[in-house]
Amino acid sequence: MLSESEDTPFDETSLKIVAVLSLISKIITDRGQSMAYLAEPAQGITFDDLSSLFNNELHEAILKSLKFKNATDPMDFLIKRGFFAYTVSKNRYVLSQGGYVDARHIKRKRKIKKP
Repeated sequence: MLSESEDTPFDETSLKIVAVLSLISKIITDRGQSMAYLAEPAQGITFDDLSSLFNNELHEAILKSLKFKNATDPMDFLIKRGFFAYTVSKNRYVLSQGGYVDARHIKRKRKIKKP
């Protein structure tokens, strides 16, 4: 008999979205900033922030396992999915309202799971 997880089809797109939003929210919270910055055009996340993900071995391994090759690939992926993110300038990205809500939800779930 198959368990529920074996019966559920794998959704690579959802996995990538959750992983990218988790890593982005980690950057923001590690800096001690509010998650609200992710949705503000004057703040958002920069290319340097995204590059820092590839300077961390664990984050780089996660992103490469999801087939992201460079620092802009994760945001480009979200932008292509429509409502998750958009480019404010050549060096700055912000999350849409939907992406921001999802990132906050992921952050809350991560806090609950911490021992």
